[in-house]
Amino acid sequence: MSETKCKAILLKINHSDDNKSFLTFLTNEGILQLYAFGLTKVSSKNRYNLFLGSIIEISYFKARLKGSVGKLKKATLIKQVKQNSSSSIKTIILICKILQNFNSKNNMINFYNYFIDNIGKGKNNFLITVLLSKLIQFFGIKPILNYCSECKSIKRIVDFKVYNGGFLCQNHAYEIIPTEDLKSIFNLFYDYNLYIQSAGAQINKYLKNQFLNILYDHGANFN
Repeated sequence: MSETKCKAILLKINHSDDNKSFLTFLTNEGILQLYAFGLTKVSSKNRYNLFLGSIIEISYFKARLKGSVGKLKKATLIKQVKQNSSSSIKTIILICKILQNFNSKNNMINFYNYFIDNIGKGKNNFLITVLLSKLIQFFGIKPILNYCSECKSIKRIVDFKVYNGGFLCQNHAYEIIPTEDLKSIFNLFYDYNLYIQSAGAQINKYLKNQFLNILYDHGANFN
């Protein structure tokens, strides 16, 4: 059987008692499940190329039967995510849980290649919000950011509610959000690096909670 090769992000690895390990990857085609033998052995070459949250080139044999799992042949580490603190480790685990929801064709690996450079630089909470903003768009939720989502007015934009479709003008607002925070919301979707650099903790928490709530309603799973 011929092997298949692709870039992937390792999201999960579970070891069983029979020297067999089950791995979950994110690829450009979605989620890929594979198994491998001997990963817990010190002599395993693949073991030292499989780090949670890292970008890896994998060679594998596809499953022969529908519903079965393919077999990992070789793993080559391309880019390892930094795990230099307990905060970074917790962030990586949460990132992997979020990425498990990209279960069909996506372009996350190219984005992720630059995204992970920011881990461990004091902005981990902001990175989670950025990733959630990508996920809501993957789910088909694309907030309107150029005008009021209720009346299409471009004047007096003062609020943002993802459940209402995006920005809201003063006539349809539920609250008044400071102008600087409105700019941060815009940056989140158009220039996430600028968002990470300039957004405040309060607006970040506000957006994170909105995104989590609507994602739960759409069936996202973060377990």
